[in-house]
Amino acid sequence: MTTTLLIITLTISVFANFVLGWYTTRLIRYVNLTTQDMKTFKNGMGEYQEHLETVYELPTFYGDETLKALLQHTKDVNANVKEFIEINNEVLGDNNG
Repeated sequence: MTTTLLIITLTISVFANFVLGWYTTRLIRYVNLTTQDMKTFKNGMGEYQEHLETVYELPTFYGDETLKALLQHTKDVNANVKEFIEINNEVLGDNNG
C-alpha cells in the first residue's frame, strides 16, 4: 500500500515538474520576445523623435507650440519605454541593453 502511494506521488510529482518546466520555458521565451519587441519599438521612437526634432528646428516650424508639445510627449514616451526595457533587463539578468 505504501509503495503504491509513493509511486503515485512520484508520478504526479514528475508530471507536475515537467509541466512547470515547460511552462517556465514558454514564459521566458515570451518575455524575451516582448523585450526584443520593446527594444525595436524604442529604436523606432528614437528615430521618430530625431525626425520630429529636425522638423521642429526648421525655420517654418520653430517655436510652434503644438510641435513643441508633441516633441515633449515623444521624449516622455521614449523615456518610459527605456525604463521598461531596463526593468526587464534587470529581471532577466540581460546586460546587452
